[in-house]
This record gives sequence, structure tokens and C-alpha cells, in this order.
Amino acid sequence: MARYLLGRLVVSSISLVLVVVIVFVAVRLMPGDIVDQFFQDTGARPGQAEALREKLGLSDPIPVQFARYLGELARGDLGESLASGRELSTVIRDRTPVTFQLAMMTLIFSLAIGLPLGVLSAVMRGSALDYLLRTIAIGGISIPFFWIAVLTISLPAYYWRWTPPIGHVPLQEDPLASIQHMLAPALVGTVFLAGSIMRMLRATMLEVLRLDYMRTAAAKGLSRATQIRRHALRNALIPVVTLIGIRFIFLLSGSVVLESIYALPGLGQLSLDALSRRDYQVVQAVTLFMAVIIIMTNLVVDISYGFIDPRIRHSRA
Repeated sequence: MARYLLGRLVVSSISLVLVVVIVFVAVRLMPGDIVDQFFQDTGARPGQAEALREKLGLSDPIPVQFARYLGELARGDLGESLASGRELSTVIRDRTPVTFQLAMMTLIFSLAIGLPLGVLSAVMRGSALDYLLRTIAIGGISIPFFWIAVLTISLPAYYWRWTPPIGHVPLQEDPLASIQHMLAPALVGTVFLAGSIMRMLRATMLEVLRLDYMRTAAAKGLSRATQIRRHALRNALIPVVTLIGIRFIFLLSGSVVLESIYALPGLGQLSLDALSRRDYQVVQAVTLFMAVIIIMTNLVVDISYGFIDPRIRHSRA
């Protein structure tokens, strides 16, 4: 297991280095100067653009800029916002809990709904309940979640003169109010994620249920519930864990839609505001931060494989 974990850590470290290089280069390959782009709409007083360019070190050679960038990252310094002048490490620290709260609530709801219904659909294959659950899952996957989000606001307002709570209350200030404000967007995301989990788990469960060791378990006299819980479900979870990791990344990186609709001050809304203001320092910092989160999520998924299926960690040891 130790060698397996070490191998995953090495791969993640290499990925992180590549991400840092790509993010640094991508921002500097954008057409035009980032300072000129920033002042394009607002205008700059004489000498203001040159002073900002000198502060950012854009006149230095690229290798010098990259070395300074690495040194700042090593100190945890992500730079400053061009628009507000605030340190980006502080800005991201303040915005991250909102996005993570939304993603975690969505994930918890999705697992609570998708896992049992996926197992039930597989066990009841061919029944009316199976067809109903499959229809619901396909609908959840197919219907755009931003359209559902708009409906959750417009329909109650039109018919009942009520709208779900908009905005955000910090969890540490008022946990109940915070959950209430986050409930509607989390449930909208759950429609999509739970449907995906149901479909994937049903497919993998049906494959496992047909294998020889399941018939052996039945011949030994194990109850149907024990067969499903101890043998079928655990061996069917590997593709589901992969799907959950991918969808969780999607929830984090695609949160801009839900955050915009429900006025949540998270990382997605921060990126959207930065793009509209041409504040590319913020875009660079958020992109790098999200890339690190994606790498860490993939690492957790890889490690979970070894715990779910011992054959994986032994075969790669």
C-alpha cells in the first residue's frame, strides 16, 4: 500500500508542476498586455499603467518572472487583485467555503439518493419501479441544471409569491440559515449528480450480479441483502467512485452558474466578476487554485480505489 500511495503522490506532484507552468504561460500568451487590457475600459492616468506594469514585473524577462512567481507561490503569495488591491490568498480563502459548502451539500444529497436508488433499480431489474427510476435518472442527467435553477426561482415567485432564500449566510455565523440559503442550489445540483450515480451504479451492479462469485455466495446460503451489501455493492463501486470524483470536480469548476443565479459569493462568482473587470491576476490565481483542488480530488479518488478493492493496491505495489 505504501508504494501505491507513493506512486500516486509522485504523479500528483508532476501534475502540479505542469499546472503551474501552464497557468503562468497561458496568462502571458493572451493577446495584448494584461495591464493595457485592465485599463481598456476604465482608462489610466498618465504613468499609472507603467507603474502597475513595473509593480508586477512585466518588464522583466520571462524566466525572471517565472522564478519570482515560483518564489511567491512557495510563500503562499498569489499576488494582488488589479481592481481592489486585496491579497488574492485572502480573497480566495474568503470565497472558498461558499463553493465547498455548495459542492459538499450537493455530494451528500446525491449519495444519499443515488446509491440506494441505483442498487434498488439493479435488484428490481425489469420491473415497473426499475423503469420509473431509470426515467427519473435520465431526466436528471438530460435536463440542464441552470434551467431547473431558474425555474426554482421563477415558478414559486409567479404562483405563490415566494422565492427560495437568495444570497449567503456564513456557516459559522448561523448554521441553520446558511443551510437554508444553500438548500435550493444544492438540490438543483443533486438532480444532475444523483441521476448520474444511479445510472452508473445500476449498470455496474448488473455486471457484478451476473458473476460467478455471486452465485457462489447464494449457494452458501447468504441472504440476498448480505450478498448485495458485502459482495455486489463493494465491487460495483470502483466506476462509481471515478464518476463521483469527476462530478465533484464539475461541481467546483462549474459552480459559476449556480452561484450567479443564487447570488452566492463563491469562487465561480469571483472568476466571473474578474473576467468582466479584466482582472487577470484573479483569474490566474483562481485557475491555479482550482487546478490544485482537481489534482487533490483525483489523488483522493486514486487512494480510495486501494481501500475499496485490495487487488488494485497489490497489483500496483
